[in-house]
Amino acid sequence: MKTHPLTQLQVRRGMRLSIFDGMLAQAFYGLTWPGSVFVTGFALLLGAGSFTIGLLAALPPLLSGVNLLAAWALERVGRRRRFFAATSGIHRSVILLFMVIPFAAGTASRPALLWLLIGVIFVSVFFGAFQHTAWMSWMADMIPEDRRGAFFSRRNMLCGGLWMVQSYAIGQLLTRQNTELTYALVFAAATLLAVPSILLVTAQPEPPLETDPDRPSLIDLWRHAWNLKQFRWFLFFQLAWGFTTSLAGPFYNVYMLQNLGIPIGQITAWGVV
Repeated sequence: MKTHPLTQLQVRRGMRLSIFDGMLAQAFYGLTWPGSVFVTGFALLLGAGSFTIGLLAALPPLLSGVNLLAAWALERVGRRRRFFAATSGIHRSVILLFMVIPFAAGTASRPALLWLLIGVIFVSVFFGAFQHTAWMSWMADMIPEDRRGAFFSRRNMLCGGLWMVQSYAIGQLLTRQNTELTYALVFAAATLLAVPSILLVTAQPEPPLETDPDRPSLIDLWRHAWNLKQFRWFLFFQLAWGFTTSLAGPFYNVYMLQNLGIPIGQITAWGVV
């Protein structure tokens, strides 16, 4: 049986820090996800049309292949702590550029502001793929397999409970103050919480990154998986599910905000329920 590279004390400390990190960064991820009601509401306030809303929601799947590039780069860097800190810093701090929008609203055109919004989200999602790849690899090695399920269940429960309170409060605030400045300040506040949380991640113990030089190539791995009947059915289901939900999903918030005139605070309250 393979010996875990960390002591029990290191594992407990790493898991505790990971929970605090997740709670600090939760508002950032809830707010800045391209398909969230908050990004949608901000874009609509700036005059976004259907194409812009669809493009914002399409950025994560469009950039999903970046994870392969991230894995390749991570193996060459070899240090997940350094790799995570650099990419996560860009992924999170770039959102602070939203603060430019309310002050440029009087001089810049609405299309220019929307392209700034799209550009910021694009950069954040791009570097987020690098950060996520490093983090997943790191956590898989740091947390023992027999404790992984219970740990992430607890972490997700705490982060999700905190986000329910945060999203409701933010929704009520944006209902009362539906301005570019309010949106920008909310995004900036979440970012200022998420950036220091990087320090909590980098304080966690990092086991050595192990690679197998004799592993099969990506094409061979894919060919082997494709030959499995169960995998093919699972893949077809995922493609069908992703197509149908992605086609309508980005415009559901638009429909509630614009067509039905539902305040964003009420939408977030339903989300909490």
